[in-house]
Amino acid sequence: MVTDKTRREAFITQNLGLVHACAGRFRGRGMEYDDLYSAGCVGLIKAYDNFDESRGVCFSTYAVPVILGEIKKLFRDGGTVKVSRSLKELGMRVQAAREHHMKLCGTEPTLSQLAEELDEPVENIHRIPCRAHGSAPRRRVPVQGSVQ
Repeated sequence: MVTDKTRREAFITQNLGLVHACAGRFRGRGMEYDDLYSAGCVGLIKAYDNFDESRGVCFSTYAVPVILGEIKKLFRDGGTVKVSRSLKELGMRVQAAREHHMKLCGTEPTLSQLAEELDEPVENIHRIPCRAHGSAPRRRVPVQGSVQ
C-alpha cells in the first residue's frame, strides 16, 4: 500500500538532483557544501508541500527558485546556527564579568564564580564560550552529574 507519506518521500528523493544543481552554484563562497545541500533540501520539501499542479507549470520550474531562496537565506542569516538574543546578551555579560574578575584577581574565574556574580544558574554560564580564547571557563563544580 502506497501512502501519501511514501509518495512524498519518493518524489523528494527523485528530485534531489535539483538540490545538487542549485547547491553547486554556490560552491566556493565560504559555506560548506553540506550546509548548502541541507538548506536546498529544506527548499525542496517546501516546494513539494506548496506546489500547485493546477497552475500548469512543471515542478522543477517552481522548485528551483524555492531551493535557491532557501540557500540564499542561509547566506543572509550568516550560517546554520541561530543564537537567541538572550543567549547573546548573557554571553556579553559573562565576558564582562570574566574580564572584571581577571582584572581584580588576576586569575580566570570558575563557572560557579561567574554564576554567582551574574545571579545565573551554572548550567547557563557553562553554555557560553569565552571570546578571549574560544573555550568555556574552567569549572570546579560538577554540572549535571559530570565528572571532573
